[in-house]
Amino acid sequence: MKLSILIPVYNAERFIERCLNSLIIQDLDKNEYEIIIINDGSTDNSLEIVENYSKEHANVVFYSHENQGVVATRNKLLKHAKGTYIYFLDADDYLAHNSFGVILEFALKNDIDIIGFKTLVTSCDNLVSLDKKNVDLETQKIVSGSEYLSKNNNIRVEIWWYFVKKEFLEENNILFIPKGYDDDLGFTLTLFLKVFVLVTAAFISKAIPCFVKIRLKCFCRPESMPGVILSENSITLTEEPNLE
Repeated sequence: MKLSILIPVYNAERFIERCLNSLIIQDLDKNEYEIIIINDGSTDNSLEIVENYSKEHANVVFYSHENQGVVATRNKLLKHAKGTYIYFLDADDYLAHNSFGVILEFALKNDIDIIGFKTLVTSCDNLVSLDKKNVDLETQKIVSGSEYLSKNNNIRVEIWWYFVKKEFLEENNILFIPKGYDDDLGFTLTLFLKVFVLVTAAFISKAIPCFVKIRLKCFCRPESMPGVILSENSITLTEEPNLE
């Protein structure tokens, strides 16, 4: 198993189907990745939707428990994961179709501990087509975690920016710590402080903006993102955009 995609779900019936659809349409064989979901005591129809997907797709697995909060749920998801790499995703987000293959291939080939990529913040819910003609893997620089931190003042701490090797998490005993919020900051900074091999986020920013982050109250217009062309349902990258 190459990749485990981990999703905590709580009252996400409006979004979870879109999220799962985007994960099903990826350029990976079904036996290469798993989608693991924990229903965190939802009171809406989230559980029913997820259960239906698990019946139709062998690589979709779900569990359910009484509400414990996102931190406890993410830690439980980590215990279930079998993939070489871990990727956390929120239920209200989605991915561009067929975008994970090139990232995973590069990570595995170079034995990367953490690999990061750019995202688009948008209120559109159908930016699913991705033009990968500008992908250039040969020129990407692999750096240490300390070097990356020293040269980047605007580190993104949200966990959905990164693939992380599961073995690295286990060896360093890295988990989410309950602090009254989702602990993205503590988790991500711990990763970078401990990491030995890291591919800079510039890799994917120059290659594929593979992830579309949905925030219905935050809409980035095409003219505000130089280098990114947004059409009705596609993303084309012409140069490295400034998405900070």
